[in-house]
Amino acid sequence: MSKAKTKIDEHVVKIFVKEKFAEDADHFKIIADGESSQAFFFSSQKRDYVIRVNKKDHGFKKDKYAYENFHSDLILIPETLSIGKLNNELYFSITRKAGEELFNSLDKEKKILAMPSIIKTLNTIHSVDISKTTGFGWFDVEGKTNLKTFREQLER
Repeated sequence: MSKAKTKIDEHVVKIFVKEKFAEDADHFKIIADGESSQAFFFSSQKRDYVIRVNKKDHGFKKDKYAYENFHSDLILIPETLSIGKLNNELYFSITRKAGEELFNSLDKEKKILAMPSIIKTLNTIHSVDISKTTGFGWFDVEGKTNLKTFREQLER
């Protein structure tokens, strides 16, 4: 886990979600995985959601772009419902929960059983039409990059 991971008290997140998103929110559960955001599962009106908290909103906006441009039945990218300021220091993103279980939480047998589905998803990702995009490397919140060639990306 990154030392840069955002940390926030679960109680603060619960109050925020109940005040700003869903008064009936319950079943909060911290998600240990994640490189820089602190995340929690929660439920409201029999639907499951994820709230992530980070010092920056850039990654959340890129996730929204990815959902809007690449989501499909085989590429499960969570739908972003809301992005904004949680307080003066932190941003939040609320998404629908995509999938049932986190891969890292599966036991060895379930991971092996998941492999055909993962390979199918990777093949689907490789066949996505990206003709409306240009360049290579890290992209911004609009899917744009300033690198024109793969070679430029490698030389960075």
